Amino acid sequence: MDIEFSVLSFAKPGGPVVPIGILLFDRPQQQLRVRLRANWADIADRDDAEILACLSDELVQLGKELGAQGLLEYLNDTLSHSIRITDAKTIFSTNPDATLDNLFQVHVDGNQNNAS
Repeated sequence: MDIEFSVLSFAKPGGPVVPIGILLFDRPQQQLRVRLRANWADIADRDDAEILACLSDELVQLGKELGAQGLLEYLNDTLSHSIRITDAKTIFSTNPDATLDNLFQVHVDGNQNNAS
């Protein structure tokens, strides 16, 4: 089945843009899967790290309220310069959970060494 994914990134003013998570939209199931990094201290100061740590729960809650498609539209319309989302890319997957893990490994874990 075709599914869509976007990469969430954090851009600290004056710093690099760092990938922080993956949003995976399973359109046939109308399900959004979210995976964000667990360690914020190496990319953000204390105040930003506290905000970023709450992001996953907020995304899940908004997804329940707005639905998966509604959340993606909301994010595309409202994200700031600090939190960014890439345009969605469509890929084929028979196992969305494994695909989410693989995408996270490639786009986020693979870039963590570059963020330090």
